[in-house]
Amino acid sequence: MREWHNEPASDLQKKKILSLMSRYPQYKLLVNLDVLKKGQAHSLISLLLEKNLSFLLEKRILAKDSSESIKERPKEKQIYRISEGDDLAAYSVFRNKVKGKLLQYELHGSDIVFQIIEVLGEIPADILNATDLKVEKL
Repeated sequence: MREWHNEPASDLQKKKILSLMSRYPQYKLLVNLDVLKKGQAHSLISLLLEKNLSFLLEKRILAKDSSESIKERPKEKQIYRISEGDDLAAYSVFRNKVKGKLLQYELHGSDIVFQIIEVLGEIPADILNATDLKVEKL
């Protein structure tokens, strides 16, 4: 009787592994798919489906890919209008927290009516929820 797990991995298993690896562009596969046995391919597919990447890294089946093509796409600049602050400090603290660049502002006497700031990427929800300022994306 043949043992299926010692037979060469099927083309379908190899395609499944490549498909699952496309979910993790920051990692590269260190094993050659052509030498995998069916049992090994089955285990690798299961681990990828379970997102058990730390185990695969530890066993040197995966490695972090440091190639230039994998780097994150640069974040786009977003413009926000900030208003309804109690004092200058509230605006400054918020702008520093989100690493914003002041583009424009309006004063009424010595009170700030609004500020327009530029931020790289979206402002995270936890920061938006933690402020008393009115924040509008323009």
